[in-house]
Amino acid sequence: MMDAQSALRAKLALSARIERDRLRTAMQAPISAPRYRVLYLKDGKEKHSAWFYKHDYARVALQLMQKKYGDKKAIIYID
Repeated sequence: MMDAQSALRAKLALSARIERDRLRTAMQAPISAPRYRVLYLKDGKEKHSAWFYKHDYARVALQLMQKKYGDKKAIIYID
């Protein structure tokens, strides 16, 4: 009789633990994709572009800023 009760308790404890883990992972913030921003110097002041969600778009913006302000005055920042 004790073995059946302890087995039932263990099964209930396991199901409660699984449910708690399921709820905990549901409450966590989703992992987002990296964002890209081009940082560049204009008249000695740091400026930045809007956020890009594709590396290719950030690369194009970087090339434009490098042509406009100089090769060493623009970088891609990844968040």
